[in-house]
Amino acid sequence: MTVYGLDVSTSKIAIGKILPDGFDVVELTAKSRSWESRFQQLYPKFFEYVSENIVADDLVVIEDVPLVQNRGALIKLTHITAMCKVVCIHHEIDCVPVNVKTWKRSVLGDGNADKDKIRVMAKQIFGDEILKLSQDAVDALCIAKWGDLRIRGDD
Repeated sequence: MTVYGLDVSTSKIAIGKILPDGFDVVELTAKSRSWESRFQQLYPKFFEYVSENIVADDLVVIEDVPLVQNRGALIKLTHITAMCKVVCIHHEIDCVPVNVKTWKRSVLGDGNADKDKIRVMAKQIFGDEILKLSQDAVDALCIAKWGDLRIRGDD
């Protein structure tokens, strides 16, 4: 079983994959200014990635939509998250949500870790290669790590 972590935004889906000897990260992006166009660009990219890379025995962990002040952003994030879940359901892949504070507490030891602390702790877990990655990719790997710890019973 391979564990994948998803960190979503309204223009990017960062996918972190835990491997026996390390990790892999892919970022699917949409550049359009229009929300509807970005959604239409992300859907086939994510569908294709799942079709070609993830199998029914794998686990996909997706960060729950955080509570944000902007109602429009909350609605858009909810749409992207739901789209990812539907693609997983279509492919009969288990997809479990995790709260941001939950994965931070389990993986980093601090449920309120900021971006800098996430990077420092992720470097300890994954090594120096993590420093080359975007914050979204680092978060996706930490989300995948939470799923990996959960599967192995270390959480």
